[in-house]
Amino acid sequence: MTLKKIFALLLVATFVCFAGCGPKPEPTATVTGKVTCAGKPVTVGTVSFYDANKGAGASATIGADGTFTASKVAYGDYQIGVMPPDLAPEQAMTPEVKNFPVPAKFRDGTTSGLTCKVDKENVELPIDIK
Repeated sequence: MTLKKIFALLLVATFVCFAGCGPKPEPTATVTGKVTCAGKPVTVGTVSFYDANKGAGASATIGADGTFTASKVAYGDYQIGVMPPDLAPEQAMTPEVKNFPVPAKFRDGTTSGLTCKVDKENVELPIDIK
């Protein structure tokens, strides 16, 4: 065997050995739930997730029935906020948006008191604002 072939085989073997090495991807979860305020579904808006320890977060759009699904949320402890939608001016005049039922305190995760621990693949998070 020539020196070039030995070198080529060693190079290939090195790549094969290190191909599986490296940081493992952080585990993520799907968080689902329903947002209600005074027992009625919140029909527009966004649920925001913020992990102060990581400085990262996620968000999910609230559907017409009050449900939301946030995918690929990294494991962690999150502060939760329920925000009105950020829409164009002509859309902002719809009754659902104009009369957004969630009090200002709950629109910011740092003041809402709403939290969520994401530590498994699927997390159910009912949000009932009173």
